[in-house]
Order: sequence, then structure tokens, then C-alpha cells
Amino acid sequence: MPPAASSLVRARAGTRVTFACYLVVLGYLVFTPQPDDHRAFGWVRRSIDWVAAHGVPLTFPVAEAAGNVLLFVPFGLLLGALLGLRRWWLVWLAGSVTSAAIETIQLAIPGRWSTLQDWVLNTIGTALGLLVLVALRRRTVPAHDSSASA
Repeated sequence: MPPAASSLVRARAGTRVTFACYLVVLGYLVFTPQPDDHRAFGWVRRSIDWVAAHGVPLTFPVAEAAGNVLLFVPFGLLLGALLGLRRWWLVWLAGSVTSAAIETIQLAIPGRWSTLQDWVLNTIGTALGLLVLVALRRRTVPAHDSSASA
């Protein structure tokens, strides 16, 4: 196997492992019961208060919405890298279906809340992950030089 092909195989294997680790962390974050009193999120609330005290109008609902988007950016980025950008629609659909499944399962978990907003924001996060992948590919893949073919 040529060195370039060997390097590509290792990179894909690394992406698969990274995606698997991401899915484990995602599962932990979304499927573990949360206490009703939100003490587990004390550090989040303190951070929001600190940011707000420094002039940035940040609230818990805004931070939660941003977190829902950011939570699925790796999904779009990593699955997009594995399936390829030609299958962007499949990556987006997989992110949307995964989020819908999470929201459905959360209905049965004490202390978890299932919302349509979370599903929409997670799906947006998947799309943003795909856009990050597009941007990274544009930076690393040299553009076709039309003068070389003339």
C-alpha cells in the first residue's frame, strides 16, 4: 500500500474511533437522569452570571440553546468526514433522526425534558458540523489550477 493510502486508512480509522467516543459521551450526556434541583448545573449558572457581569447579555435559555447546537456539531463533522460530503443529506438526516430518537427516549428518563426546540437545534448543529467540514476541506484540499491544464 502506498504511503498516502496508508495515511488515509489511518486517518479514517482515527475518525471512526473519535466518532465512537463522541457517541459514548453524547449518550452519557443525554441519557443519564438529571436531578430536579439543577445543582449539577451550578457551574454553568455561575459561568453565565460571570459572563453577564462582564457585559455580555447571556441567559440560561440562550446558553442551553447554544449548547444544543454545539452538542451536534461533532456529529455532522465526524460523520460527514466518514461518509463524504457527497452524502451530506444522509449525514443531516442521520443527525436529525438521532436527535429525534434522543428526544423520544428522554420522555421516559426522570429529570429529562424532551422538546421540539432541542430537536431543531441539534439538527442545526449537525448542519453546522457539515459546514465546518466544508470549510476545513477547502483549506486543506488545493483548488484545481486551471492554468496547469491549458
